[in-house]
Amino acid sequence: MKGLKKGKKLKALDVSALFHTMLFAHQKRQDEYLGSGALLLVRPILQTIDHIHKDADINLLEGNNVEEVLDNFAKMIVETEVVEKAGVQKIREDKYVFKIDGCQYAEHVHHLLDPKDVTCPFALIAMTLYQKSTGEIVKLNYSKLDEEGAETVIESSLIERILRPEAIAKPKRRRKKR
Repeated sequence: MKGLKKGKKLKALDVSALFHTMLFAHQKRQDEYLGSGALLLVRPILQTIDHIHKDADINLLEGNNVEEVLDNFAKMIVETEVVEKAGVQKIREDKYVFKIDGCQYAEHVHHLLDPKDVTCPFALIAMTLYQKSTGEIVKLNYSKLDEEGAETVIESSLIERILRPEAIAKPKRRRKKR
């Protein structure tokens, strides 16, 4: 880790950064060895995250709709002081951008593995919340990472759009005048 010297005691943030790094390393190797087959693991992974939250009695599903749930999660992680800013921007009915700035882990971790093909752990949790609050299958998108934070698109999967097209808002068709 950047700045960690031999013999130095690890602080709680250092340990968290190590776990962050371990997750990125796992994601990179999983994709390397399984290729697109790794996508089969997305749903069980997100279900496991949800199961762990239930067992730990952590309720992150606070809100009346997906936007409120994601906003409340963003506010919660800012309150932990691990990130300076977090927020959600709605792109369309089934697509959001989850953005984190001033992340404590970013400067220690993001440069280590050149993580251009991984998903931010906070975004994974946000994807779990999206899936749980909408009942739709989420698409696993990689995060755009930099030394300050991450930006991740959270959206319904193509499979969801094919199997349940009624879940996606469609423009109204105009009737032709006769």
